[in-house]
This record gives sequence, C-alpha cells and structure tokens, in this order.
Amino acid sequence: MSEIEKPMLPSTIPEIRCSMCQSSTKILSTAMARMGFEHWTLRCASCGHIDQVQVNVGAAEIVGGVP
Repeated sequence: MSEIEKPMLPSTIPEIRCSMCQSSTKILSTAMARMGFEHWTLRCASCGHIDQVQVNVGAAEIVGGVP
C-alpha cells in the first residue's frame, strides 16, 4: 500500500460515542473516502454495537454517520 492509499488518523482523534448507548467506542478500521475524509468502523466498548461514520481528517470532525 503506497503512502497515498494509507488512511491517516488525525492528530486529535474525536471522541465518538455509540449511537445506541452513548458509551465510548474503539476504532476497528479506517478506509479512504473522498478527498479529506475517511470512513471509520467503530465498536462500542459497552454494548458491542457497530457504527460507521465519515470523518473529516483535516478538521477531525464527524460529518455524518450510518447507525
């Protein structure tokens, strides 16, 4: 995988809460999206729910999510 293809975590990782129980989540995987964004797959540390969100890696903000 070249440097361009590798997902880059932002310097400040936003705290993303579970959409079901609002507990903390852990990043399972990241994938490149359109320019400046990544798709993150997260698992809730409490209930095990899986969330997928699109993250603006330039500003480290959540810009949308799919429960």
